[in-house]
Amino acid sequence: MSLRRTLVATVGMGFVTFVGSATGLTPAPLLPLSVGHIDISGYPTVEAVVTAPQAPANAITAASFRVVEANTVRPFTVERLPTSELAVVLLIDTSGSMRGAALSAAERAATSFVETMPVGVPVAVVGFANAPKVQSAFTTDRAASVRALASLRASGNTTLYDAILKGAALHAERPQGPKARKVMVVLTDGGDTRSVASLSEASAVLGSSGISLSAISLATSESDLASLSVLASSAGGKVVAATDPAALKGVFRGISDSVLNQYALKWTAGSYGPTSVSIDLKINDAQYQSIQAVGFPSRSTIVPSSPKKPPSIQANSVPTVTRAGDGRSMLLFGIGAGFASLLCAAGVLLWPRVPRRRLAGEFGKVAAPEFSNFTKRILAATDRALGRSNRQRRLQLFLERAGIKTDPANAVVFSLIVSVIAFAIGLAIGGLGLALVLAVASVGALYAFADHRAERRCDLFQEQFESTLQIISNSLKAGYGISQAIDTVAKESDAPTSEEFRRVVQEARLGMDQITALEACAHRVKCDDLLWVTDAIAVNREVGGNLTEVFAGVSATLRARTRLARQVKALSAEGRVSARILIALPFFVTGWLFLVNRSYVENLFTGLGAILLACAGVLMTIGYFWTRRIIRVEY
Repeated sequence: MSLRRTLVATVGMGFVTFVGSATGLTPAPLLPLSVGHIDISGYPTVEAVVTAPQAPANAITAASFRVVEANTVRPFTVERLPTSELAVVLLIDTSGSMRGAALSAAERAATSFVETMPVGVPVAVVGFANAPKVQSAFTTDRAASVRALASLRASGNTTLYDAILKGAALHAERPQGPKARKVMVVLTDGGDTRSVASLSEASAVLGSSGISLSAISLATSESDLASLSVLASSAGGKVVAATDPAALKGVFRGISDSVLNQYALKWTAGSYGPTSVSIDLKINDAQYQSIQAVGFPSRSTIVPSSPKKPPSIQANSVPTVTRAGDGRSMLLFGIGAGFASLLCAAGVLLWPRVPRRRLAGEFGKVAAPEFSNFTKRILAATDRALGRSNRQRRLQLFLERAGIKTDPANAVVFSLIVSVIAFAIGLAIGGLGLALVLAVASVGALYAFADHRAERRCDLFQEQFESTLQIISNSLKAGYGISQAIDTVAKESDAPTSEEFRRVVQEARLGMDQITALEACAHRVKCDDLLWVTDAIAVNREVGGNLTEVFAGVSATLRARTRLARQVKALSAEGRVSARILIALPFFVTGWLFLVNRSYVENLFTGLGAILLACAGVLMTIGYFWTRRIIRVEY
C-alpha cells in the first residue's frame, strides 16, 4: 500500500473514531444541578435537598444519584419530598412601572403557576406597591387565588423588602409540621424604593426562617439583580431574569417544575474539616453535577462514639451514575483522533507532487502518485473560484512570503478541512455556538500561524541581509559579475536567503530581467534594503560606477542599524516578557478555575461580569498593540 493510501486510511479511521467518541461513546457535557444548603447540624448525618430538572415519570430513581465526598463514593438514602407539607407565597410587584402589559402577563403567568400546584398545596397571594397587601391568605381554593391575582392593580412605589417580611410572617403564622417546605416566589421589575425594612433585615429573616426563595426579575432599566441575588442566596434559592413579559409564563413553569421535583439525600459523613462534596444526577443521557465546599467539624471536636452502620441506598446498593471524569478520557481520545485525522489530511493534500517521468525506471524509483480525480476536481473548482475573485495572486504572494510551498487552492481546501473538523469537535463538546466559534477560530489560527511564519521569515531575511551584502561585495572584489555573485549567495547562504536568491537565479535563467527578479524578491520578503540595492545595481548598469564601494557602504549602515535594533530589543526584553505573562495569566487562571470550580467561573460570563470581561479584553488588546508600537524601531 502506498504512503498516500495509508494517509487516506488513517484520515478515515481517525475521523470515524472521533465522531464515535464525540457523539455516541462519550457522556454529554455536565449541566449544573441545583442543590440547596447542605445541612450538617446532625453530623455525621448529612442532608442535602436537590432540585432535579423536569423529567418523565419514573426517570429518576435512587440509582440516578451519586454522592462523592472527598473523592470517596458514599452510600446514601434518597426520598422525593412530598407536597403534603408544601406551602407557597406569591409576591407580585404592583408598583406603577408594572402598569399595562407587564402586570397582565404577570397575572396570566402566576395564574398558570397556581393551577399547576397539587390540590392540597395552600397558596397565598401578596401584592406590594407603597405597602405589601395580602390579596389572599393561604388557601387550597384555586378559584380564590385566581380572583386575588385578577384584583391586582398597578400604582405607587416598590416595597420589596417589606413584602419579603410579610411573606415570611404568613409562613410563620401557618401551622406546620417538622418537614414543612416553605416556598416564596417573588416577581418584580425594579429595586426597592420605599421599604421600612432594609436588605440585610430581609436577608436575615429569609436565612433564619428556612424559606426557599425563587426571584423573577422582569428586565427593565430599574432592575436590581444584585439585591435579588443577595436575597436568593440567603434563602438557598435562585434569580431568573425575564427579558420581556411574554417570557414570564415559561419562567413560572420552570419554578413550578423545580418546586415539585425535589429530593432529600442523606448520608453518613466520613470526612472532617473543609471537604468537597459532589452530587451527581443522571437522567437518560443528560448528566448534572453540583460541587460544594462543606465545612465539616474537625476531628478534634468529635466525641468518639460507637460506630454506626452507614445507611444503605434505597433500590440499589451502589449508584451507577457515570461521572464526567469517567468518560473524559474517551472524549479526549476522540478529540485526539480527530486532530490526528486533520494532520493526515494535511499530508494527503499538501504532499509534494513529483511529475511523472517517462524514464523513471532509469532513476531506480517511481515518482510519487498525483492527486486522485476527486481531489483534482475540488482543487480545480477552488482555483477557478479564486481566479474569479482576483484573490489568487494575493494568496500566492502570502504563501510565498511564509515559505509555504503549496498552491492557493490547496491552502484553501486545507483550511476548509480544518474548519469542518473544528466544527465537529465543537458540536460534540458544547453545541452549535461553540462549534461556530471553533470553526472560525481554527481558520483564524491557521492564518495567524502563516502570518507569524511570514513575519519571522522576513525578519530572518533582514537579519541575514548584512551577510548577503558582504558575500556579494567579496564576490565582486574577486572579479565575479553581479549574476555570479547572486548565484554564490544562493549556494552559500542559509535559508531563507538561499531560497529567495535561488529563485532569483532560476527566474533570470528563464528569461526574466535580473532587476525585475530582485524587485519581486524584495516585495516578497518586505525588504526595503534589497530594493535600494536593486536600484543601485540598476543605476550601475546604466551609468557605471564602483558597485563594490556602494555595497560596502550599505553593509556598514545595516550593521549600525542592526546593532541599534538589537540594543532596543535587549533593553525592552523584560517589558515584553512581562506583557506576555500578564496577557496570558488571566486566560490560564480562568481555564484552571473552569476545570476545578466551573459554577464559580460561570458567574463571570453573565450580567455585569460579561461586560467587564469585554472591557478587559479591549483594554488588553490596546495594551498589547501599544507595547508593540513602543518597542518597534523605525528607520
